[in-house]
Amino acid sequence: MEIAANTSRIETGVNASWFSAMVDGGLTKLRQFRAYRRTMDELNTLDDRELADLGLSRAMFRGIAREAALKS
Repeated sequence: MEIAANTSRIETGVNASWFSAMVDGGLTKLRQFRAYRRTMDELNTLDDRELADLGLSRAMFRGIAREAALKS
């Protein structure tokens, strides 16, 4: 009987680790998405003159936001 109890605990630990990894991955993706949206929102508040002063164009927004999301 003791062997079965130990096996049960091991399987639960594996399942818990898998679930924890899944949740952590989901939270990471959520943080990245929020950083992406925040960056896009901030860039969209800039007018054309401000963008020109920064050397940016609207075509660059997605790349900039993706980069910001990966750093978060």
